[in-house]
This record gives sequence, C-alpha cells and structure tokens, in this order.
Amino acid sequence: MGWALVIALFASQLWIFRTFFVDDAFITFRYVQQFVAGNGLVYNIGERVEGYSNFLWVMLLSPPYALGADLVMTARVLSIMLSVGTLILVSYLARRSSYLILAPIMLAAAGPFGAWTMGGLETSLFAFLLTASTIAFIREEERGYGWTSGLLFVWFAGSGSTRRRDLLRLSRYVPCPANPIVRSVRVRRNQRA
Repeated sequence: MGWALVIALFASQLWIFRTFFVDDAFITFRYVQQFVAGNGLVYNIGERVEGYSNFLWVMLLSPPYALGADLVMTARVLSIMLSVGTLILVSYLARRSSYLILAPIMLAAAGPFGAWTMGGLETSLFAFLLTASTIAFIREEERGYGWTSGLLFVWFAGSGSTRRRDLLRLSRYVPCPANPIVRSVRVRRNQRA
C-alpha cells in the first residue's frame, strides 16, 4: 500500500509537470549535439565558452543521442530513473523510523521534486548522487571506517559540477561531522559501545 501511494503521487507530479521544461536544458543539448558531431564541447564551432551547467549530465546524454535518441525524451527518462532511485534511497535513509514510508511519500508529493524531474536539467542527478553519498557516509560512520563516501563525493563534485561556485554551494550539504544527522549517528554508535 505504501509504495503504491509513492508511485501514484510521483506519477501524478510527473503528469502535472509534463509540459514543464527549462529552456537552459537546450543549451546543454546544443553542447551534446556539438560533442557528438565531433566538434568538442562548444556551443558554436570556434567559440570556446563553457555554457553547460553540468559536465556529467552532458556526458550521460551524449551516448543515447549518438545512437539517435531524442534529447528531450532522454533527459526526461534519465531524470525519472534517477528520481525513482532517490525515492528508494530516501526510503533506505528512513529505515529506522517507525514511519518508514513517510519520507518517500513526502518527497514524491513535493511539487518541486516532480517539476525538476521533468525540467531536463541535471537536478535529478544531483539529488541522487547527494543522497547516495550521504548514505555511504552514514554507513561509514556507523562502521567506523570506509572510503566510499569520499569516492562518491570526488566523483560527484569533480565530474558533476563544473563551476567553482557550485562546489562552494555543495559544501553546505556534504556530509560532515557538523551535520546533525552525522552527529546523531555518532551519538547512537557511542551509546552502543
């Protein structure tokens, strides 16, 4: 019953925002087209200007486009898959709660989550990788060792974000010892010892 509600809510958000598409996505698409055509990561041939907002998103869209896929549809399908993955990861994060299904229900019902899934930009990729790195970090804190979250962060920050200001913004959300979630994990771990 719970996951049926999550799916129904998320599907309804996708339906509501089916016509929403951010015009900036077409800038990324132009870079994809030029890259696949062999002209490099340029908007116009001969101009070396970084106009895309996410290198990893450009790279993820390029192979399907090279195989003949429509870029709008490809961006939406990838975003939907990543958003579904984020819903699953959020459920995993809430696994110790008595209201396990409440977190994915609330996320699936959130209008901005549905809108940005349909928007064509890298937002779903950002949410998925951020949630995955948070889970990896919490698991490492619970075990007392590990390197996966660091690897995910380097991949996420280095490949996902191309601008320094993005990295500065990202640093506010990266799992760190000052984060309240991390502190609560440490407190529980110390109480068990």
